[in-house]
Amino acid sequence: MKYQALIFILVSSLLLFSLTYSEKLKAIRIYWLIPVWLISLFFIFRMWEINRGKIILALHAIVLLSGLFSFVLYQLFKKLNDVTPLSSPNFTNVSNLMFNSENALYFMIYGGVLLLILDSVYFLKYLKK
Repeated sequence: MKYQALIFILVSSLLLFSLTYSEKLKAIRIYWLIPVWLISLFFIFRMWEINRGKIILALHAIVLLSGLFSFVLYQLFKKLNDVTPLSSPNFTNVSNLMFNSENALYFMIYGGVLLLILDSVYFLKYLKK
C-alpha cells in the first residue's frame, strides 16, 4: 500500500510537471501538487491512527516535499518565463511561480532547521537514557 501511494505521488507529480512544462496546462495547475501530496501523505501514514512517530515522519516528508516543490516551480519559471509574452493572460501565473518557489524554499529551510533542532533534542534525550 505504501509503495503504491509513493508511486502514485511520483507519477502524478511527473505527469503534472511534464504537462505544465510542455505548456499543455496553464502554470497555475501545478499548484494541484500540494493537495495531491497532502492527501497521499494522509493515506500513506494512516493519519487517522495518529501517534508521535507518524507526526514526526509526516513533518519530515512535508519539509522534503517543500524543497521538491520549490525546485519544480523554479524549473517551470525558468522555462515559461522566456516563452510567455507580457500580453499573455498566463503571464501573471508564470511570474507568481518564482514568488511561490521562494516561499516553498523558505518553508523548507525554516522547517528543516526546526526539525533539526527537535531531532537533536530527541536524540540527546535518547542517548542519556
